[in-house]
Amino acid sequence: MKIINHERRQDILHALHKSTLDGPTTKKELAREVGVEYSKVNYQLNNHLSDFWGTVKTEKVRGTIREYIAPENPNSIYINIGQSQLIFNVDPLANLYGKIGVVGTRCGFCSEKQRESCRDEIKSQKCFTDSDSRMDMMEVLSRNNRRKPYTPIDYIIVCEISKIIEGGNCVVRIKNGGCEFLKRFS
Repeated sequence: MKIINHERRQDILHALHKSTLDGPTTKKELAREVGVEYSKVNYQLNNHLSDFWGTVKTEKVRGTIREYIAPENPNSIYINIGQSQLIFNVDPLANLYGKIGVVGTRCGFCSEKQRESCRDEIKSQKCFTDSDSRMDMMEVLSRNNRRKPYTPIDYIIVCEISKIIEGGNCVVRIKNGGCEFLKRFS
């Protein structure tokens, strides 16, 4: 939640996720990409964003050590449930931060045909075949101002919420390489 209303942290996280798709980066390179002084990026990474990144490798350079960093969980979407079951979304790669009813999901970048294909794949999985639990999960989406047709990420988020609230064991899978949004970065 320390990220939702802090533009600099959002910029740093987004740049970190984007710049490390092909390999790790250094804090200095990250600072250049964000356009902020190294000391300010370093402060944010160490004090407020430490759960989102880790050191991947180190190398000695002229008597000092250069650290290469990368996200702990690349391509991840972080969700938080607030009061009244409001869903907050932190999606660094898609650069989306805030209430899901306001910022949406990365599926908004895909065509309706692609979203429909992913929805069909998700709806056929075990997590969504039980109509009672599916209706409860869809109620959470309507409380968050999400309207039909729901996006694949909407379904994945309510699945995760059901794990948290009800202790369920729902798992949703999308075919490897099936996400058009992630393919753009490959």
